[in-house]
Amino acid sequence: MADINLTYKIIVLELLNKADSKLSNRVIVDFFLEYEYTDYFSAEMAISDLAETKMVDVIETHGSTNYSINDEGKRTLELFSDKINSGIESDIKSYFNKNKLEIREEQEVTSDYSVLSSGGYMVNCKIRDIDKARTIYEVNCVVPTKEQAEAICNNWQAKYEEIYFQFLEGLTV
Repeated sequence: MADINLTYKIIVLELLNKADSKLSNRVIVDFFLEYEYTDYFSAEMAISDLAETKMVDVIETHGSTNYSINDEGKRTLELFSDKINSGIESDIKSYFNKNKLEIREEQEVTSDYSVLSSGGYMVNCKIRDIDKARTIYEVNCVVPTKEQAEAICNNWQAKYEEIYFQFLEGLTV
């Protein structure tokens, strides 16, 4: 059992290593489930173990936890590279090809909020161009309640295109 759990961890490290940027918890678990490597709980345990042992960096935002491989994770991946066979490599490549637009959108469209010391919440919504490493559109606003901050973050994911184009249209007409 320990050997198979090690394999799951190495697969997570390989996914993160092959990714252009950070990956969400959802994307990592989805890979395991889509290719039937293991169940949801075992995939989550592999991710959690890697975070606890500091082999991946954890980036938490509203409604999402993202991971990226760090130097310790890369060294570990090199040591256990024999656990990644050609079938796993092929599945990873296939998964990224099949889901690249969804993964890219998840990386480019972000929202988060933080508590202000003066009271209320600062909400940050952003559209980034990952290829050019620049922000295309960013809006920050202060709201009085956590519920409003969460609603804005949730709605941003669904309505960012509409909001961005209304903004452009409103200022260029």
